[in-house]
Amino acid sequence: MPFVDAGTVRPLTGSAASSPAQWTASPRGQRLTALAAVTIVYFLAGKAGLSLAFVNESTTAVWPAAGIAVAALLHLGLTAWPAVTAGAFLVNVTTSGSAIASPAIAGGNTLEAVAAAWMVTRFARGRSAFERPPDILRFAGLAAFAAPALAATIGTLTLTAAGLASTRDAAFIWLTWWVGDAAGVLLVAPLVLYDRLQRRQLEAGR
Repeated sequence: MPFVDAGTVRPLTGSAASSPAQWTASPRGQRLTALAAVTIVYFLAGKAGLSLAFVNESTTAVWPAAGIAVAALLHLGLTAWPAVTAGAFLVNVTTSGSAIASPAIAGGNTLEAVAAAWMVTRFARGRSAFERPPDILRFAGLAAFAAPALAATIGTLTLTAAGLASTRDAAFIWLTWWVGDAAGVLLVAPLVLYDRLQRRQLEAGR
């Protein structure tokens, strides 16, 4: 995933920062580029996941976007949450077409990612969670099992309240939603974070 390390390039001043190439190389430009990348990748991953939906068009048992969101917030910080919200909103509004339900679902997806990233940072050493087995277990329990319940609950309530899903299907929708997000966090976030870890180790060994 094209995350950019803001702060690795010194800021440009004066006329030197006037060209687009030089601006995108600045810390601020790198930060905005990284946030835009998160939104785009989240959107694409979300649409790919929803292409496999079978219970409801907004619910899938395969949701890689959840893992992307958690990895992005762990790498870029919790202040990167608007990029996740934007991606989640675009996924949902282009799927259900509901301008009312989409913000609520996007909010649930964002809350899930923020809660997961905060808990992993607080209790599992954040981006270094995959360096020790105990932290790996904490990551799985907090980010992949606890946090997805937030998005599943908010999403299910929103769909039923908006008339986009039947209340008799609510339990199955919730379970499918939770499974999809949990799988996405377990499968995708470790790949992104482990790749970042390997790069840091290679750079440190040079």
